[in-house]
Amino acid sequence: MSSKTETSIWAPLQGAVAQARTLDRRARKIAQQTADELYSRSETLFTEAQKRSARTVKAVRKNVAAALETIDSRTRRLSDVPDWAWQQLEGARKQLSDAEIQLRKGVEVVARGLHVALDKDVDGLRRKLSHLEKRVNELSGESKAA
Repeated sequence: MSSKTETSIWAPLQGAVAQARTLDRRARKIAQQTADELYSRSETLFTEAQKRSARTVKAVRKNVAAALETIDSRTRRLSDVPDWAWQQLEGARKQLSDAEIQLRKGVEVVARGLHVALDKDVDGLRRKLSHLEKRVNELSGESKAA
């Protein structure tokens, strides 16, 4: 056989290998860009959620402090109030304290909830990337075997 005939026999295979390499580079580039974009968006969302939750906690603390000051000032004015009224005032203080604790827990749950949703997205992207890598490995394995 002449070298020209040998070259023409291997040309489609070499073309397929070159195409597989090009596709592999493109796939890796797209996967990297997608991962970077997802990471950037998740960081932005998480930072915004942290800022909002900090503002909410600050506002709640301020409102609770104001409510406690109001209760204390009214308590001082009502120094000759019967015992049952004192018990109601203490009950109100406890309820405000419990409400603040529940609100803090709620803000934490929301913040954690945002993080969990982002983990799902990252896991989905990892599965797609893994599938893509397997497919590229299969293509490169087929080209090596031929």
